[in-house]
Amino acid sequence: MSVTGARIEAIQPAGRPVLLTLILTNTADKALALGPEPYIPLSGAEIRITDANGSARKAALSNGDWGAWSGPLRRLPPGESIDVPGVLPPLPVGDYTIQFDKGVTAKVTVKDDAKLARKQGQELLEKLRRGDDIFARYVFNHYPDPAVTAALLDDLLSDDGRVAGRAANALTRLRKFPKDAGKIIRSAMQNQLELVARQENRDSGALIYLVYLAGQVRTDDALAALLELAHSDKAGGTRADAMNALGQFKGERAARELRSFLKDPEQRVRFAAARVLAKRADPAALPVLLEVAREGQDPWSYYACEALGNYPDDPQAKAARKEAGCAVDRANFASWGGFLDPGLLLQQPSVQKDLKLSEQQIKQVTQADEQVTQHYREGLAQMTFKEQQRQANLQALQEKLHEEMKKSLAPILTPEQHKRLWQINLQQRNDALLFPEVRPEIKLTAEQEQKIRVIMKESQEKAKDFSQDRDSEPGEIPKKLAALRHETTDKILGVLTDAQRKKWKEMLGRPFEPQASKQ
Repeated sequence: MSVTGARIEAIQPAGRPVLLTLILTNTADKALALGPEPYIPLSGAEIRITDANGSARKAALSNGDWGAWSGPLRRLPPGESIDVPGVLPPLPVGDYTIQFDKGVTAKVTVKDDAKLARKQGQELLEKLRRGDDIFARYVFNHYPDPAVTAALLDDLLSDDGRVAGRAANALTRLRKFPKDAGKIIRSAMQNQLELVARQENRDSGALIYLVYLAGQVRTDDALAALLELAHSDKAGGTRADAMNALGQFKGERAARELRSFLKDPEQRVRFAAARVLAKRADPAALPVLLEVAREGQDPWSYYACEALGNYPDDPQAKAARKEAGCAVDRANFASWGGFLDPGLLLQQPSVQKDLKLSEQQIKQVTQADEQVTQHYREGLAQMTFKEQQRQANLQALQEKLHEEMKKSLAPILTPEQHKRLWQINLQQRNDALLFPEVRPEIKLTAEQEQKIRVIMKESQEKAKDFSQDRDSEPGEIPKKLAALRHETTDKILGVLTDAQRKKWKEMLGRPFEPQASKQ
């Protein structure tokens, strides 16, 4: 894959990011797999910028830090090209030459032009209002425009649930909010509740996004908005989501309110409040968590046992975790045990190469993955919005489709390929030692398991901090996450004995080496 061209406005406004489109061409002699992402990620890709004085420096292109993304693999035939959006940090006023690749350059002039800046902001706002442009959200989250922020806050007050929901969704990743944001959110939430009560807005998605947004803003008005919704008889299933948002508030008032919901008539609300309080090791949450853990309702019992891990010295919590252990395994690992999505793994060119898949096998795997993905979409379409918000419903659908994928792959892969795919899967997961298929083989003790869970929890918190750090350069986040992954692996291996490490190395097989793309 090579950069064969670039499109960029010749004049860019000062103080705003430089937006561009790269043209990437498949210069190989066979089709390339692009992955399921909406577009190719550019994190870490470097370009060269030369100013009018001949001073040159390197800069990083970015367009999003992708996590797991589901969907069928796309293929780019030899000689064909694709457009990939990208963004550069703002440049000072002046003239620049940007070199993307050998022979591919672009001239850019940065001017202090308020009219041009407003035009760029308006174009960004229109894309955000459509709600389907992921790149626009990335640009807004990393380079927020005050005028766009104000317009989206105004959209929150719309009687149209789709307009309010899209605006709230676009605002949720902002690092800094205007002082009146909490007040606007409170008014917007009251408005949506009234519309729901009058059945003029059946799309409760707006309420869910507003709840999450209130948890991000964390002002007194935002707290009041959440409490009003949580006590409302119009909010339906959104009341449980409000518990999670209340957990974002660190003050004692929020904790006191959460404790009051431990006696709520609705079990879903009680359980949500208990899980949030468990993160603070609040003893008031224990009775609710113990009740749910002992009921053995997958996946609720798994989450209850996970929350009880915050009380390592409590004898009741220890007993309940031990008693519900089998339910934890069923809920967490389902039909495929500790497998990542096998279809997604097999769509990776480096995995296909490692397993030595034939062209016919690759075609069969792709068809199987596309079929399962289509069944997943059909399953979602048959659910109401509220049903989609219930973890148990989605869990059941995912388990069913994992089993379907398992049956589809059985006749496609050889026994050796199945074994190697499992080894690759183990190498991709820091929590692999906790898989029900692995623990007996390694002879992991309860004490070792607890230590590993603590290490993983600390790692997850650090990863969350990295992802939410808006001061880091976009290209630095994947590097930090990769370093954290290696650090976590080393800590986990340090928990094992020499004999356990030897056995674990045998289970992993030879090291899997993902192929890094040229770009």
